[in-house]
Amino acid sequence: MVNIKRGLDIPITGAPSPQISDMSSVRSVAIVGADYVGMMPTMKVAEGDRVIKGQALFADKKNPQVIFTAPATGKVRAVNRGARRVFESLVIDCEANSTESVSFKSYNRDQIANLNREGVVEQLVASGLWTAIRTRPFSKVPNPETIPSAIFVNAMDSNPLAADPQIVIKQQPEAF
Repeated sequence: MVNIKRGLDIPITGAPSPQISDMSSVRSVAIVGADYVGMMPTMKVAEGDRVIKGQALFADKKNPQVIFTAPATGKVRAVNRGARRVFESLVIDCEANSTESVSFKSYNRDQIANLNREGVVEQLVASGLWTAIRTRPFSKVPNPETIPSAIFVNAMDSNPLAADPQIVIKQQPEAF
């Protein structure tokens, strides 16, 4: 067993190219079970169903109010399960150039300042963005009813060969 203290510097040579290139569109997307520690899905769709971006795909059995939504419009190609029916992934074949999506309530800057906690949580859960929030130290999706003692926001990707945020921000400065 290897005990690591104060992190590990992986000796990777080179660096990512400092440019953003246009690429061909994505043919398929997936929600991978390993990304969500302890999550057990209750499926709302089946293989062969057509889904719309933002549509509910499944809910967590432990937190039934937490909804996982479709990242793209298309057809559910596969719901993969492993040993003991552990959820492995849900694969969606994307429809090319589809702009169809579920619409959610939007707010202007003045309205955002006046939102209460319940309204924000409800919007994040309904849109599926709640699943991007993680608890510490086990990186699980939190229960929406739990009030955190602290919130940590990390805007830096510390993975090896991660993109330089200045290059990304320079592409669309109005979004930041």
